[in-house]
Parts: sequence; structure tokens; C-alpha cells
Amino acid sequence: FQAFPKPESGDGIPEAPIDGKQYGRQDATWTEVTGGEAPSPVTFRSGGISAGQNPPANSNYPIQFSLTADVDGGTWDGTYFTPDTKGWYQMSGNVFANAPTSSRVGCIIQKNDNSELATYNQGITAVGGGGISTSGLVYCNGTTDKLSLVINCNDTLPTLGGSSNTIWFSAHLVTGGSSSGGGGGTGGGKTVAFRGELTVEQTIPKQSNTPLTLDTASIDTDNSFKDGKFQPSVAGYYQVNANLSSNSSPQSSDTRCLIYKNGERHSQGTNMASK
Repeated sequence: FQAFPKPESGDGIPEAPIDGKQYGRQDATWTEVTGGEAPSPVTFRSGGISAGQNPPANSNYPIQFSLTADVDGGTWDGTYFTPDTKGWYQMSGNVFANAPTSSRVGCIIQKNDNSELATYNQGITAVGGGGISTSGLVYCNGTTDKLSLVINCNDTLPTLGGSSNTIWFSAHLVTGGSSSGGGGGTGGGKTVAFRGELTVEQTIPKQSNTPLTLDTASIDTDNSFKDGKFQPSVAGYYQVNANLSSNSSPQSSDTRCLIYKNGERHSQGTNMASK
């Protein structure tokens, strides 16, 4: 998650000094901001994939794209994007596959060939195939860390297509600084990033909105992990992403992921059937 300061309200606020320095509002006055630098903008989006790719079964297969891509702030070799600025990156990815019925397909974003974000879909039975997407925050050191999009299926997949709107991944720098949140950040502000996980199975009763009791925080720059929930100390707007995987018995015709704030439903994802 990335915190964005709340906008000022009211009339009559004077403009900040224009002298090449960074300023922020403090005690109703403009105060010079020191202790960090705003990160350079870094954006990336892959283009179409190379033709003739046949991912083997039960393997993390790095998708090979064309060298044509939208790149601003890093290098791209057709498989790996290496950003040139350290910080937290908002990652998104999508794969499209005409997989055999009841197969399990995964969309995975990897850093240095290790899985960081993943979403799996069981049984893509739509005519012509179906898509799976994943998203979340990944920290990169700005020098050697490289990012890639991977597909995994427990069956052999047909040859992958080559359209940029069905298989792609993207990266956008949302804040600079260290992975622990010290230093950097836009305007020298405090970086807030969090990733909570459920490492053990949790039984969910039918026809109920059941809170998932997160038991691990692999990313927590603000010590915000409390009682299985994310409770930040910095006010602002947060980009929130969530993902779940279920194995229902008997099969479920309606499983959904919801995000709650202070006990009230805030947003929810698309309904899915569980095989």
C-alpha cells in the first residue's frame, strides 16, 4: 500500500515559494522539505508476445515478449524489466490461455526468478480461453532486480497468442526509498507499504462474509500489522489490492473477495466459481 497525503481544503492558501526547493504545508505555512528526494518517474508496459511459445506442464514459464515496449526508467530485453530507480513498484500482470478443462492456470510476477505475486484460476472453460490477472507491490533496488511475467499450468497449454491486450505486465514506481520505509519517498514523506498473508488454511462457512485472519506480514514498513489486520498510522489515500484462492467441497458457485474498513464493506472483487 502507498499512502498519499490528504489534499488541503479551504481558500486563501498562498502558493509555495518558487526557488527550486521542495516545500510542504506545516502549521499553516510553507516549510522546506528535507531528508529525501522525490523519485524519478518510472513506468513500463510490455508489448505483444513472441509467437510460437508452448509452455510445458507444471513449470514456471517466463513469457517472451517483443522488444517493443513502453519503457521510461529502466532496461527491457523482452523477458526481464530492470528498473533504474529503487523503490516500491505497483505491479500488474495478465495471462490468457485456452487451457484444458479443469486445469489450474497461474499468472505470476517474479523478481529475480522468484515468485512475488500470483493468482491461480481452476478450470478456465470459456469458449476461446480465459484470462487471469494479478497485482500488488514489489520492491526493487534500482540496479540488479529484474521483473518478469510467468505462466504456470498443470497441463500442457496450446501455443500462446501474440496480442498485447491479452498477455502483458506493467510496473509503475509509486515511492522511492528503502524497503524498510526509511529515507526517500515523495517529498521526503514517510513510506507506508504492507503485504499481509495467510500461510495456513482457514475454513470458511457457507453464505457468510468471513474475515480472513492474516498471520504473516512479509512487508510492513510502518509496523501496521495488528490482530491480523492492516492499521496504518499515516493518514491518506491507500491503493489496496487483495487476492484469495479457494478449494471448495462441495463446489461453490459464488466465491468473492471483499475489502472491509472499520467493519464496513468497502469494495469487492468479481464472483468466481470454485472447482
